[in-house]
Amino acid sequence: MKKKIAVAVFAVAPMLLAAGCSKPSESKLHDKLVSEAKGAGASDTQANAFADCAAKKMYDALSASSLDTFIKSGLNSKVAKGDADKGNKILSGCESAAQ
Repeated sequence: MKKKIAVAVFAVAPMLLAAGCSKPSESKLHDKLVSEAKGAGASDTQANAFADCAAKKMYDALSASSLDTFIKSGLNSKVAKGDADKGNKILSGCESAAQ
């Protein structure tokens, strides 16, 4: 695939984590990752491979607030710096899964 899937990465913005905020489901995260990858030109197979690689890692590594923001707003979401760094590392590492 010539086009990189995770070209658009998480933006950094200071934010407070919502108290009592629970994480969205991992399946919703997976679906959003598939959608974002397909929007970047990936085939169904590539998009699913990318999401299979990234969803569990992101779910385990990122805060509930950042995951919720990503699901609602996509890869250009403004999330806390620590989560943006973790998310970008995971997304970059999973690009090869979609090749």
